[in-house]
Amino acid sequence: DEENDVTLKKIDHILDCYGLNTSRLIHQYFMDRYEMQLQVDKTPFNPYGVLTIVCFFKGNTLNLEILNARNLVPIGPNKKCDSFVKISFEPRMHFLNINSIKTRVHPNTHFPLYEESFVLDLNEDQKNITDAIVCFTIKDKYRIGSNECIAEAFLSFRDIFEAPSKEKSQQKHLTLTRLQSDGE
Repeated sequence: DEENDVTLKKIDHILDCYGLNTSRLIHQYFMDRYEMQLQVDKTPFNPYGVLTIVCFFKGNTLNLEILNARNLVPIGPNKKCDSFVKISFEPRMHFLNINSIKTRVHPNTHFPLYEESFVLDLNEDQKNITDAIVCFTIKDKYRIGSNECIAEAFLSFRDIFEAPSKEKSQQKHLTLTRLQSDGE
């Protein structure tokens, strides 16, 4: 019965996804990736490394500090890692007024110290989107061609707290994941 229950839940989820419009389907993808990251967080194994951040709200302002990454696993055959972090928000249609945010490139290190802060002014509606997700994509800077994704981490707005007046949030250690085909 338990196995049938899990199978039925998977089928229900797939059927729900078929009924979504494109923007909701994309947002559902990121919500699923966030849930996947939460499952990996329950294990002591971090195969792609960890991203350390500080993130909190002060009123309608979102404060993000990208501190560092540890144990990055590069994609290319040269095993070099020239990484930077790109930050985006989902569902994207609600955050069109926010420009692309990214850190500087940190060449040839698997343990980059980004130490960059970003302050984003959100409107009340944006802040109150409970299923909004902050996407942290660590990319490898290539000299020619496009930058390749090393790993990703996700943070739900539900996990970002409102900072009291003179305090700031504790560090968050986000497990980095990669989307892999596992046959499902």
